[in-house]
Amino acid sequence: MVSNEHYSHIISWMPHGRAWKVHNKRLLVEGQYFLSSYASSTGELSEWGFKMLHQAGPDYGCYYHECFLRGHPQLTALMKKTAVPDFYDCSKPTNEGARRALESNDEPPNRA
Repeated sequence: MVSNEHYSHIISWMPHGRAWKVHNKRLLVEGQYFLSSYASSTGELSEWGFKMLHQAGPDYGCYYHECFLRGHPQLTALMKKTAVPDFYDCSKPTNEGARRALESNDEPPNRA
C-alpha cells in the first residue's frame, strides 16, 4: 500500500525511501487498512520493530524499520515480531546489511 500512488494522499514513502509517513490517519482507519484503531495499529507496528521518528525535520512523525526500505523487499524476510516492543528507541540498527543500506547516500531503486 505504501508504494501504491493511489494511496499517496493517505500513506507514502519519504523521498529517500528509508521511512514512510501516514498523511491521513482517519482515512487509513476508515478504509480498514489498519486494525480497529490507529493506536492499536501503531502498537502492532512497534511489535514488528517499526520506530516512529521524533527528531525535528522532514522525517518527523515518519515510521522506520531497518529492514523495510523502498525497493528492497527482500529485507522484510529479516523482520521479526517481538514480544516487548521498543517503539521509541531508534538509536542504532542491529542488522549490518540494512545498516549499510541506510548509511549509503544512494537512493533506493524505484519500483515500477
